[in-house]
Amino acid sequence: MKSPQSSSVTAGIRSRQHYPRIEALPDAQRYLVACQSPESLPGTGEAAGNARQQLQMHCQLISTLLDQLGSHEVGGAVQSAPATEALPTGPADNARLHRWYDVDDRPKACDALVGAISEIGVAGCLVIIGSEHFVWQVANLAQQQGLLLDDMVMLPVAALGRHVFCVHCQQVSEHVIHSPAACDGCGLMLEVRDHFSKRLGAYLGVRIDAEAPGEIPPQEEVAPCLAS
Repeated sequence: MKSPQSSSVTAGIRSRQHYPRIEALPDAQRYLVACQSPESLPGTGEAAGNARQQLQMHCQLISTLLDQLGSHEVGGAVQSAPATEALPTGPADNARLHRWYDVDDRPKACDALVGAISEIGVAGCLVIIGSEHFVWQVANLAQQQGLLLDDMVMLPVAALGRHVFCVHCQQVSEHVIHSPAACDGCGLMLEVRDHFSKRLGAYLGVRIDAEAPGEIPPQEEVAPCLAS
């Protein structure tokens, strides 16, 4: 199954991901939607409001697309993490089914999706909505269950900052919005690069004053993920 919205790399920076706008979902019998819980989105004030608004817009888009496909929800109400109830099998397989999971941005909560991901099978489609780090955290779990990236639709919330992996101490600093930024682990001032690791769901951070210790340039806001 080829997804009409597969993440692609950006010209010039081969590792940075681009998430094109989608106008339709891939043809599948089963759809599983993993949506990051609004309560687990970071930040306060206007930034947090923008992130939640964008999350809601993504959710409305997917709901509309599922309605257009004539799919119906399995189990009724929205599920909250941890939720591991399997999608039904048998005669209902002939109908388009979908289930929606509201997932906290925590490893244990994401792990709770493993059972459901494994149940949607090769004829299924996984839709992931949330921060870019959350999207790849779930995508990596899904790949471990045998799903391909072509079987996934990714809708990251561009209003959130970046997760940054420090190449010096291997610590991940969460939701960084400016560069340079102090590493949460070793405290070094890091230049936030555009190079992105799918495995970590994070951008690379490199000491910015390695050649001239103490010379720290002014901070600049980092661009969000490339989501149309």
